Amino acid sequence: MHWGWRWAGIFVVVALLDFGVRFASGFDMTWVNRAEAVLLLGTALLLWFLGRTHPAPNRRQHTIQLAIVASFVLGGLRAALWAAGLPVDRANLAIAALGLVLVIEAIRRYRRGARRVADAGTGA
Repeated sequence: MHWGWRWAGIFVVVALLDFGVRFASGFDMTWVNRAEAVLLLGTALLLWFLGRTHPAPNRRQHTIQLAIVASFVLGGLRAALWAAGLPVDRANLAIAALGLVLVIEAIRRYRRGARRVADAGTGA
């Protein structure tokens, strides 16, 4: 089975579980945030493990996998911060800052890798 279909199946299951928690709790955001923190961080861990055991066939798809895992981590951390009592605006700001740091690091790594490939092609 292609990695994309496996991941899509996991997304559907996670969405259904999230909706289930929302309806079961009567949309009590305290419970929703707690459940989402566990659900999203657990999903990130599962997807990371799948990405390691069944890697994408090329670099572009691997980058997509990493971006999806990072998104679940950020979502789970945001829900955990909300559940811990941090005001919504501060939790969102903290996650936005962390996301920006991750993007900057990804760009830095990409450029460093592209530079190595260019240097290898010139024999430098």
